[in-house]
Amino acid sequence: MLISNNSVNPEAVPAQTTVETIKPSTSYQANSDPSQSLGAKTVLVPGVPGSQTVTTEPGKDTIVNVTQQPTNEVIGVNNVQATTTTIPYNTQYVGVNQPTDYTNVRTQGQAGSTTTTTTYTVDPTTGQLSNPVTTTSTVQPVTPVIEKGTVQTTTADVPDETIYRENPNLPQGTQNVIQQGVTGQTQTTTTYTVNQTTGALENPTKSTTTLTQKQDQIIEVGSGVTTSTTSPIPSGTT
Repeated sequence: MLISNNSVNPEAVPAQTTVETIKPSTSYQANSDPSQSLGAKTVLVPGVPGSQTVTTEPGKDTIVNVTQQPTNEVIGVNNVQATTTTIPYNTQYVGVNQPTDYTNVRTQGQAGSTTTTTTYTVDPTTGQLSNPVTTTSTVQPVTPVIEKGTVQTTTADVPDETIYRENPNLPQGTQNVIQQGVTGQTQTTTTYTVNQTTGALENPTKSTTTLTQKQDQIIEVGSGVTTSTTSPIPSGTT
């Protein structure tokens, strides 16, 4: 016979209540982070234990009362691995009608890239990675365009000459400038083609024009002979 009144039956076992800790569980989820290595783990939600009271009494069902629910731990796993390869650009040069020391960047260059990304599935129970899927994306490079001047212009003086002419109507040893000399000037234009790959100036062609015609100086030189006649003076009478 079961006796539940302890005052009547002092040998009956009283109910016992204990406090137990409830351990938090751990789950895993994807946490893409390019700064970390593949499979690196980060605690996203720290686990916090809960507590419960357990009451036992002979002949009765155990009574469990949760007093604080645990906070389950969540761990993020980096499930992405990416590698990037640079695509270099090639510079293009074009000629423009400017002096040969002229340079201008028409289009700025920019390197391209190819990125290969592998994404894994994260096991929520173990955190293991599986089922990789790889994708590739490409950013094309931008070709820089450099303008280079192709025209070189130089000027040169053409010295005048002096021409002497005899003039018998002028006394010998005398000179007379009948035309002043003027220095001439020419302009030479050299035009190049531009090597589109190296930017070197090649295949020069020249053309020369006269800006000022030279004018020679003309000097007359006297070549005439001067003669003199002497007449005798008759003698006087005494």
